[in-house]
Amino acid sequence: MTDRTIAIWGNHGPTFSTESELAWSFEHIGCRVLRFQEGKTDPALITKTCLAERAALLLYIHTHGTTEPGTEGVFAALRQAGTRLASFHLDRFWGLNVLDGRQDSIGVHALWKTDYVFTADGGNDEGFKERGVNHIWLPPAVVERGCYDGTPRAEYAYDVIFVGARGYHPEYPFRGTLVDWLPTAYGSRFRHFGDGKTIRERELNDLYASAKVTVGDSCFAGAQRYWSDRVAETLGRGGFLIHPRVEGLEIPGLALYNPQDLNDLKEKIDYYLAHEAERIEMQKLATAHVRAHDTYTHRVKKILEVVGL
Repeated sequence: MTDRTIAIWGNHGPTFSTESELAWSFEHIGCRVLRFQEGKTDPALITKTCLAERAALLLYIHTHGTTEPGTEGVFAALRQAGTRLASFHLDRFWGLNVLDGRQDSIGVHALWKTDYVFTADGGNDEGFKERGVNHIWLPPAVVERGCYDGTPRAEYAYDVIFVGARGYHPEYPFRGTLVDWLPTAYGSRFRHFGDGKTIRERELNDLYASAKVTVGDSCFAGAQRYWSDRVAETLGRGGFLIHPRVEGLEIPGLALYNPQDLNDLKEKIDYYLAHEAERIEMQKLATAHVRAHDTYTHRVKKILEVVGL
């Protein structure tokens, strides 16, 4: 337990935002959290409050496409006072540029100007280093308060589901191919939840308790040391997941298929639909592993360890 004060600057509006879940997790281990809402808080007030409250760490998170005038001035003042500065983001950055100039922002945007930058983009260490970024790979997680078994609901009792957007980065067209292929392969046994039907929190647990197989995908599926946060979200909330094989993704009970290989994916889906007992045992094993190792409680402890707190 710790009584340290942690400041988090980002989007605290939704209860399911990364910022909200990190804030809950820091508080869960005994920290005091100062919340600063992006776009609505005067940077000078952030500096003043952090200094007055003796914040040990400022964790900066930003929504893609946004800028916050004065951010680097906040960093400079707090760094001089001895406050640790870190950034956090779940997304892939390298190879994505068309929609929001994401790769071009590396080393330039304020996100990359803190002393420690934690992201899930783990296969590009040399690239980060070349742009002067002190990058630390931190795989995605699920908030501990979300780790419980949901209640099965008849309206969600599908054999196969996909949870997430169809519209995706133009650099990764396989996502659209996958989501279009699933209903042709499974008809009314399949349903897509996303693009207008967003499900979060308790309802998401109920969805995973109701559907038999959840199909997973990650941007540039198969790329070294990067996968979607939906891996931990699905497994931690009690779902059965089939996900592309990725270097570094090692969760007992997680079913894997060859990246971007629809034939292999169909073989795996059909196998696990036909072998219910095995599927249920794998789901239980994977869920237990994620709840024991891959929650944001684990991740915030790692952040504190890395920054020396």
